[in-house]
Amino acid sequence: PIFPPLALAGAVGWEALGTQYGAALVHWFGSGVRRVAGLPGRQLLVGMAVSLQAMIALTAAAYPLNHFSPLLGGAAVASRVVATGWGEGWGAAARLLNRLPEAQGLTVAVASVPPFATVFDGRTLPLNEATIHLADYVVSDGTDEGPVELRVVESFPLPSRQRRTTVYENMAPREQADWLSARVGSGDLIVADADTPLLRTYSGPGKIFSVGQLPHEAAIAEWVCEHLSGREGVWLVASPGASPITAEHLHRQLERIATPAGTSVVASLTITSFAPGPACPPVDPDPYRARFGAHLALLDGLVPGSGKWPRPLEVTLRWQALLEGDADHRAVVRLRSADGRSWADEEWPVHNGANFPTSAWTAGEWADVTYQLVLPAGIPPDRYAVEVSLYDARTGAGLGAVGPDSRFRGARVQVGHVEIAPSAAIPTVEELGIGHSLDVSAGPLGLIGMNPVVEEVLSGDSVFIELFWQAEGVPDSDYRVRWRLRGPQDEVGLELEPPLSPYPTSQWRREDRLRVVYELQGLPSLPPGEWRVMLNVLDGQGDPLWERDRALTVVDVLPRERKFTLPGDIPHPMHVRFGDGVHLRGYEVPQAEVGPGEPLPVTLYWEAEGPTEVSYTLFVHLVGPDGQLAGQIDRVPGGGAAPTTSWAAGQVIVEDISLPVAHDIQAGAYGIAVGFYDAAYGGRLPLVDAEGRILDQDQVILPTQIAVTP
Repeated sequence: PIFPPLALAGAVGWEALGTQYGAALVHWFGSGVRRVAGLPGRQLLVGMAVSLQAMIALTAAAYPLNHFSPLLGGAAVASRVVATGWGEGWGAAARLLNRLPEAQGLTVAVASVPPFATVFDGRTLPLNEATIHLADYVVSDGTDEGPVELRVVESFPLPSRQRRTTVYENMAPREQADWLSARVGSGDLIVADADTPLLRTYSGPGKIFSVGQLPHEAAIAEWVCEHLSGREGVWLVASPGASPITAEHLHRQLERIATPAGTSVVASLTITSFAPGPACPPVDPDPYRARFGAHLALLDGLVPGSGKWPRPLEVTLRWQALLEGDADHRAVVRLRSADGRSWADEEWPVHNGANFPTSAWTAGEWADVTYQLVLPAGIPPDRYAVEVSLYDARTGAGLGAVGPDSRFRGARVQVGHVEIAPSAAIPTVEELGIGHSLDVSAGPLGLIGMNPVVEEVLSGDSVFIELFWQAEGVPDSDYRVRWRLRGPQDEVGLELEPPLSPYPTSQWRREDRLRVVYELQGLPSLPPGEWRVMLNVLDGQGDPLWERDRALTVVDVLPRERKFTLPGDIPHPMHVRFGDGVHLRGYEVPQAEVGPGEPLPVTLYWEAEGPTEVSYTLFVHLVGPDGQLAGQIDRVPGGGAAPTTSWAAGQVIVEDISLPVAHDIQAGAYGIAVGFYDAAYGGRLPLVDAEGRILDQDQVILPTQIAVTP
């Protein structure tokens, strides 16, 4: 956009110069110049300037976009003062490859995709260590060193570039094809886990196929059984550029029905021969892990079996559009410990290989996305779960997941586990990011710091404390810590003795530095007020290492509104128990008729035996005779103010709900279903009625029927 106004400014400038100096020019060169040119002096000056620039521009005639400078230096000077010519080399390379007879079937890995892909007729991939194995040709302005042998085809020494743009041919497929041709029989099958150049290069006696375009393991299992029938031998070609998910699926399915006989590495490919079995037993893998809403499915995920700080964890997820894209989505991948704490997370848009968001995907399109989880310094060695959540990028609303069995899976779907090993190096104090430094000895251990703690919590909520420990020696036993909350009169309101770390201290190395997060779940019976958080360390025999507990912080417990008496006039008493301690004591539905789109008021009366370990979500559904939902509301009890983890023994919760009714509901008789579920991971609280019978679907249908009128 800058060039049109600059051109106008240049024209005005030359016009001004011609007006000022044109007469002098004619005077210097004589009146003969005017007669020869047939121009006034100012036009002659402009014409001479344009002619001079045209002569300079001829030096860059082959690559006209490089002629950026209108000054006397031309392209040679521009290359030293202006970053130009980024597209010329890529375009020239694309035009060269387009002249090949098989151009449309070629794959090229290039260091700068946009200027090349817009010109090239075939498939373009971004150049990296993986894609170089999938490419027939490589275009780069770097060196020809890499994981495969490359032959220079042509180089473009552009005057405005400091480095040449070079086209290389990938020579590895020829060596791989020759190797296979010498060993594969006419009755053999070669199956590749990616679309490599070998598919076009190989011309031996056996048949060669790729499963790189099959989206899930169920499709690969079906393909393997179909194509292995009657084969004398099978050759698995594993490429470093293949999707790790596809590679795992294919290898697992081949090993299920064939026996490995030998493995060789040929020009970066790992080739394994298999002896097929007599039959292919039926198998029915799930087509996907979870479906988020109606538009996007998580087909599968690949999690490394182990990891250690400071190297990040690479998690690969495969997404598929079930319908035409309607929204852009963002995925959050988390590393969660057994106690539910998130230790690392990565949020990234769900894009395909061409970097298009899900709103641009077509139905059936799928793509692999790799996420890197950066481990925090000092993470305790342990077994961690890897989970994924999906959000609408525009609204931020989370999407619930449904499994292949049509059961609700919650908002977080587990894709695997990873064993975090002791760190490869001892993290420094700076790398730990300690908020408040401490220097307290506890036998062979030292408490070197803690992070800030919240100053106020509501009654029944938890307090999380993060401490940093250092092994000053080698502990010979597994230590524990003792937490106490002490009130104004030095009374003990809470006492806990968890392990000092999920990683037993008897396995610590000298100078190990670890961070540990402790949860102090405040009892609902804890009186409001200020409570001192006290700590002591217990040795292997349970004896405290400090003579007196050490105060780390003070937490103000705020009161939460509670009731402990059931109303005496509950219209419809009931006796239904959810889980181990949630009782539905009755309900009230003021009206038994409702019209489409009108809210239906419902009041539920709950009585608790104490807090639950999980915060459950209450659901109230309006269901038809066929079980279809005609209205629903899902929320944390008390409108979010009374989570089940905060309920006290004997507490009464009166839940007033305005149940929305669908606008397109049909007239008829409907029921009201009530229950609890875990919103994070799915699963409902089981329930039994007054006679001890387990109720189906973990929900209770209130006895009152609702008549929907037109």
